[in-house]
Amino acid sequence: MHELLSSISILPDQFYSPRTSLANRCPEVELMRAVLADALLCFQKGRVRQGRRVQRLAREAEEGLFSADARWPFSFVSIDAVLGLEPAYLRRGLRRWRQGQPNAEAKKPPRVVSAPRRLAA
Repeated sequence: MHELLSSISILPDQFYSPRTSLANRCPEVELMRAVLADALLCFQKGRVRQGRRVQRLAREAEEGLFSADARWPFSFVSIDAVLGLEPAYLRRGLRRWRQGQPNAEAKKPPRVVSAPRRLAA
């Protein structure tokens, strides 16, 4: 039996099947990832930039990020479930980030770093 199994080669990607491969096969998952990234960016911008539009988008993003509603496929809870993320953990991090950041009236806002964008194949 050992001789039979030793001749079979398995690549790490085949054995571990990373979650990222799901997004490569499913455009809906990639869209969910983009929706989440946009919500996080709007949330961040609302704390460091001024403007009615920026603040409105930040409030809407915050409402969605802290909502427990899972009925909508693109709700925060649903997206986290599909991406394998823990909503409570992310929310704790968002609260800590919000508490440590200056409000939008700061004179020189810190630079907001966005996630790298991936091109769909």
